[in-house]
Amino acid sequence: MGSEKGEWITSEKYWGVRYREHHVRRHGVRPDGYFMIRFQVGGKRCEEALG
Repeated sequence: MGSEKGEWITSEKYWGVRYREHHVRRHGVRPDGYFMIRFQVGGKRCEEALG
C-alpha cells in the first residue's frame, strides 16, 4: 500500500496508466483505488481521473 499522501504506482503493462491506493478508505477488504490516464490530443498532453 502507498504512503499516507498516496504514492503513484505506474502500470508496467499499460503505458500512460497509473494508480494509487487510499490509505484509509476501503472497498470491502481492499483499499479504494484512484486511476489516472495520460494521453495526447493534437500534441497537447492531457490527464483524466478514473475512479
